[in-house]
Amino acid sequence: MTAHDLLTFLHDLERRGLDLATIEVNFRHDFDSDVTQVGGVCEDLYDAETSSRLTSIVLYGEEDDR
Repeated sequence: MTAHDLLTFLHDLERRGLDLATIEVNFRHDFDSDVTQVGGVCEDLYDAETSSRLTSIVLYGEEDDR
């Protein structure tokens, strides 16, 4: 999944009239696992050649898990 895929999904929710400010973000390892609430998002890795192009972001758990 890319950040663009996520953004497109969120825009689709807004177009359907949903308020993104009221929707929590959760994570599951698979459909049978327990839900983990996402506590935030941050920049992760940059390209190996120049270290100037962001190549991934990370969703992380609650603040205490960082």
